[in-house]
Amino acid sequence: MKYKVILLLMPLIACLYCGPKYKKYNFVWEKQYDFNREADRAKKAVTSKKGDLFVLGSGHKCEDRKVYWILKKFSFKGKEDNNWNKEIEVNYFDNNAHLAIDKNDNIYVVGQGYGGTLDGRRYENWWVKKYLPDGKEDAEYWGDKIIRNDSLNLLSSIDVDNKNNLYVGGNDKVEIEEVRSIGDKEELWWVKKYNEYGVEDKNWDKTNDNGDNDGLMRITVDRKNNVYLAGGGGMTADGKRKYYSWIRKYNENGVEDKNWNKRFGSDQNSIHWIIILIGLSNNVYVVGTFHNSSNDDKTLRIKKFSEDGVEDESWDKKYIRDNDFELRSAAIDKYDNIYVAGCGYNLVTAKSSYMWIRKIGFDGKEDMEKWDKKIDNNENWSIANGIAIDIFNDVYVVGEGMELISKINKEEWKMLLDPNLSHEEKLKIYQKSSSSDWWILKFRGDK
Repeated sequence: MKYKVILLLMPLIACLYCGPKYKKYNFVWEKQYDFNREADRAKKAVTSKKGDLFVLGSGHKCEDRKVYWILKKFSFKGKEDNNWNKEIEVNYFDNNAHLAIDKNDNIYVVGQGYGGTLDGRRYENWWVKKYLPDGKEDAEYWGDKIIRNDSLNLLSSIDVDNKNNLYVGGNDKVEIEEVRSIGDKEELWWVKKYNEYGVEDKNWDKTNDNGDNDGLMRITVDRKNNVYLAGGGGMTADGKRKYYSWIRKYNENGVEDKNWNKRFGSDQNSIHWIIILIGLSNNVYVVGTFHNSSNDDKTLRIKKFSEDGVEDESWDKKYIRDNDFELRSAAIDKYDNIYVAGCGYNLVTAKSSYMWIRKIGFDGKEDMEKWDKKIDNNENWSIANGIAIDIFNDVYVVGEGMELISKINKEEWKMLLDPNLSHEEKLKIYQKSSSSDWWILKFRGDK
């Protein structure tokens, strides 16, 4: 009899074990990591055709100014694969790193880090690391791959096509002074293409200027290997500053489709983020945030186009947010539902921030019942940096939270204010804080 009682109580015991935050936010599972570094941040996520999750982030040691790219792999059940506990040391500061997965489940990590000098000045290496499905690095073709060397270049985005070609793009500020001398232009965007063996396709060594102060924000490849580029910027005309976003499309050979030279914007809405998503029928969704300088409102905006570049006017969706709203990432599921994630502020206290996740249905309506998620970290801050959807249509959100693992209590904070407390004693207290920690969350998606 007692065994039957135990069996009946097991679901209740499991629920209690999950803790109150699982009830509140409906996580499937979560992971938190402190790598004994000052600032640990989970930034990007992709999923494999087997349903595995790969997460790329960073850890930053302030005392020696070293930054590490950290790459981890998890099964859909949340079990970590220790063969994928990768740490890549980067000299000095890591500006950003990007993650992509090809159809064979090879992983690409592309990012920047300072290292060495060029003509007497410090420059940035643009490194590419490729890992095979078993976790081994492809050193034969991609070892020590450096694609650009200059401290005035910024990496924006990467993606892969279904032929395992890698596209890398960013913004080039090397010629800033020269360009300024002929007009109000500050950035030249560029895109490069490499095959799976690391050989560059010179037809894709593109450097372009749209004629104004603009920049590349996103590269997205569709199911037919067409490449979409999106960005934004501003120009001055008649004494007024006008802001816009732009979209361009190229085929796999680098030939531009002129039907896709799109531009939209206004003189009040500055662009903070722009993301391109590809739907079931190769429809193109453009997701961005626009900041209205006249009233300080921020708007989440989604546009929809056919693959031929015809806009669906019924899909010019606008979702007004307050000025504390910030979009960081977006993903689309197998039903054309769009998930967006980012951070907001002042939910608990004036100094706190929170993760938020929203879902926009295939019909353009927000699912406010299940997906108006605001995940706070009590009086500390938390941020959602990346979002990914697996083959089971489940949703992963990766980001960071302050002192998730360990924190300094109120009494210790008071001690830190004591002018008579020695430096050694203060250091012991500071070391109790895990500072910024990785935070990985899994939610059940629509089946």
